[in-house]
Amino acid sequence: MILYGKEKSERLPKNFKNIILTGICGSGKTAIGKQLARRLGFGYLDLDDWIEKSEKKTIPRIFKDHGEAYFRKKETEALSSIKSAVSQVISLGGGAMQAEQNWELIDGLGVTVWLQVSPNAIAKRFASHPEELKKRPLLSDIAGVADTSEREQLLVDRLTSQLQDRREGFEHSHLCFNDSFATNDEAANRIKQLLEGKEGQKLLKKNAKR
Repeated sequence: MILYGKEKSERLPKNFKNIILTGICGSGKTAIGKQLARRLGFGYLDLDDWIEKSEKKTIPRIFKDHGEAYFRKKETEALSSIKSAVSQVISLGGGAMQAEQNWELIDGLGVTVWLQVSPNAIAKRFASHPEELKKRPLLSDIAGVADTSEREQLLVDRLTSQLQDRREGFEHSHLCFNDSFATNDEAANRIKQLLEGKEGQKLLKKNAKR
């Protein structure tokens, strides 16, 4: 666990044990999560990094050697392993919320925030950076498409399909941050304000499903 900051936010409600970020691939969970951790005085934990260290393999290598079903099993095991975590901003993999058996584990960790970024915005950002796609097993095959416009459209289609498949899980989140054009810095600041303010408490009470 990497710690950022010295002082925890005094305004953050005490029942927010951890803050969990979820969203489709490329929604900014890692970059925003690190900045949010600094602002809250929390540690930062990336679930995919946890799995890589446990397996001593990269995520692409795990997918290649063992397949997606094996990875999803390890994802559930990782969630169980970090159930005692406190004062962390935790970034989940894009598919972690798809499995209902993970919901109870995630609920036990703290407050979940869905980073709702449009597939079009993500595709536009990734289309010019195929090297980033190679790091993501469920998008890596698109990296080899030579034409940027074609690559972008394929990304839109793939991400839209992922969003449809995972929407029920994402909607299980306590809070939703919906802004496809905010910078990582802006997103972190606004999520912090949402969590600390009355609106966050209101949404937490309204949307909690447990």
